[in-house]
Amino acid sequence: MTVGAPASLLDLVSTGALGFLLGWKGVFLLLDPNAALADTQGFLLSGKGSFFGGLAVGAFLTWLSWREKEKQKLETPRVEEVRIMPSEHAGNITLIAALWGLIGAKIFHWLENPDEFMDMIQNPSGAGFFSGLTMYGGLICAGAMVIRYFVRHGMPALEGADAAAPGVMLAYAVGRIGCQVSGDGDWGIVNLKPAPSWMPDWLWSYTYPNNVNGVGIDILEGTCFPGYCRVLPEPVFPTPLYETIACLLLFGVLWALRKRLRPAGSIFFLFLLLNGIERFLIEKIRVNEKLIGNITQAEVIAAMLILAGVAGLMGSAETQLPMDLKKLTEQVEAICIDVAAFIREEAPKFTEAGVSTKSANNLVTHVDHTAEDRIVEALEKLVPEAGFIAEEGSGDRAERLNWVIDPLDGTTNFVHGVPCYCISIALVDGTEPLLGVVLEVTRNGALHRVARRRRLPQWRAYPGFCQEGACREPARHRVPL
Repeated sequence: MTVGAPASLLDLVSTGALGFLLGWKGVFLLLDPNAALADTQGFLLSGKGSFFGGLAVGAFLTWLSWREKEKQKLETPRVEEVRIMPSEHAGNITLIAALWGLIGAKIFHWLENPDEFMDMIQNPSGAGFFSGLTMYGGLICAGAMVIRYFVRHGMPALEGADAAAPGVMLAYAVGRIGCQVSGDGDWGIVNLKPAPSWMPDWLWSYTYPNNVNGVGIDILEGTCFPGYCRVLPEPVFPTPLYETIACLLLFGVLWALRKRLRPAGSIFFLFLLLNGIERFLIEKIRVNEKLIGNITQAEVIAAMLILAGVAGLMGSAETQLPMDLKKLTEQVEAICIDVAAFIREEAPKFTEAGVSTKSANNLVTHVDHTAEDRIVEALEKLVPEAGFIAEEGSGDRAERLNWVIDPLDGTTNFVHGVPCYCISIALVDGTEPLLGVVLEVTRNGALHRVARRRRLPQWRAYPGFCQEGACREPARHRVPL
């Protein structure tokens, strides 16, 4: 990325446009809240707004953006390589999921109810767009676009899906609370049977007074909200409440297993399976539009999710690694010892003329490059299907198995003749470490290695350390991962 450049015209225009939109609607809302809140959805998609409020907020945000860039401006802008962690993408991922979730939910609702789509075309309104949403449409479209974002930005898609799965299940449970309290039509079929003695009546059947759909008969007694004073004539199963309870329990299952199931993708596929089963069963007592005969769109999608979940879990089981990790660790140790001998040979001959910089305070030498090339060449023979995440960029990254390599960990010490540097190599399956070897070059044989166990509480390593220019040699450790 370019550091120290002034604000571009595109940056200023986009910031000003966003500020104008916020001021246009926001200032009008502050000045006339009653008119705006009477039909919030219609107001947001209408032409109503404060023009001068939009100009004021847009100009202010544009000035702030210009001022911030001016503070960081350099006489000569420079290009730097900046590592962006996946967590720093959270804002973009949230916006993409929200936007495409809304679009997908609406598209799938219109597929279920084409008459509502035609009515929307003939009589466009904010209420017509925001009311009537299908959860699975939002899940499918948002999920697809978020995974696309992962792939485009070099983030592992399966690991990202695993990270999101418990949260999506929890979000679904919370969302169904809104369906229950608003009475938006996601209720069940008529239930006139008496409730079991151990179950409260409201959990067994419910009439949804003041439901937002205005369905039912007039409320003659009790609380009545203007415009929504209707109640179902017969009680129905409160299916949104059942889904909330079920998905909270399933969230607990996914959360408890999130660090136990391997390989990458297992949690996501389990989410598809569990959510598909939950939704398929709830459809049996839920009111919904029929797609084919007595089958609803939700049942078809739920069945597809179940099949995808089962296939994914079976595929994950088939791809468990059969390799002998103990033997592989010993082979990696041998490679480290061989490369360490090369580094020790080069150390007395090395001069600062052979040093270059990757970035500020980040040195690299021909020894780093040669050592890495030797390591990559040797490791390719051990596990041909594995890719590489190497300090100096050798090799290509694979989707699943990757060697993580630092051929000379402590280059600054090496350059200045401080005898504290090491070779670090690890093998990871997605985000799961399988083994690791650290060899302190100046104390050949001070190896630290780890190998996968059934449980992975923590990875701990005990490298050597320097004090007053002298390196202490650590004892040899074999540490459970």
